[in-house]
Amino acid sequence: MKINLRKASHLERDVQTLITDLSDQLESKHQMDEFSKPLDELAHATQVFDKLITEIVDLRDIVFHIRKAIAVANAQVGVTNLLADKAKTEQNLKMLVGYSKARPLMPLDEIHSRLQIIKTTERSSYHDCYVTTSILSEDKIKMFKEDVKSYKRELRTIDANLLELNIKTEIELLPSMVTLLQEEGLL
Repeated sequence: MKINLRKASHLERDVQTLITDLSDQLESKHQMDEFSKPLDELAHATQVFDKLITEIVDLRDIVFHIRKAIAVANAQVGVTNLLADKAKTEQNLKMLVGYSKARPLMPLDEIHSRLQIIKTTERSSYHDCYVTTSILSEDKIKMFKEDVKSYKRELRTIDANLLELNIKTEIELLPSMVTLLQEEGLL
C-alpha cells in the first residue's frame, strides 16, 4: 500500500501514540490474593505481557520503516533541500525584520547641534554626555523592507512546494504492516 508523505507523517505520530498507550499497559508484576489460582493467573498475565511486547516491537518496526522511507523520499524529491532553504530564509528574515523597522540615521546637522549643546551645557548625569543615532540610512532601511517582503514571498513559495511534494510523494508500506495498522484501526 502506498501513502503520501503527509499521511505517513500523521500515521507515524498515531503509531507513536499507540505505542505509548500500550507501553503504559505493560506490567511485569502480578498481584494475587489468597483466592488466586497462581498457575492460571501467571500464565494469563505472561500471555498478555508477551502479546503487548510483540505488538509494541512490531509497531516500532512500522514507525522506523516509515521514518526511513520518509527520509529517503525527502532526499530524493528535494524536500530536504527545501527544508534547509526554509531554515536559512527564516533566519535571514528574523535578522532583517527588526532593522527594517529601525529609525534612520539622524541628520548630520542635528547630530552636530546636539553635540554642541553637550559641550556648552552643564551635565546633570553621565547619560547626558552622548548623542545616539542609528547608522542605517533611509535607503538602507527601505532596502531591508524590500528584502523582508522578498523573504516572505520566498517562504510562501517554499511552503507551497513542500505541501505539493508531501502530497504527491508516496512511500510503500509492507502488507504485514498494513494488516497490523488496520487491526489497530489506524488505516
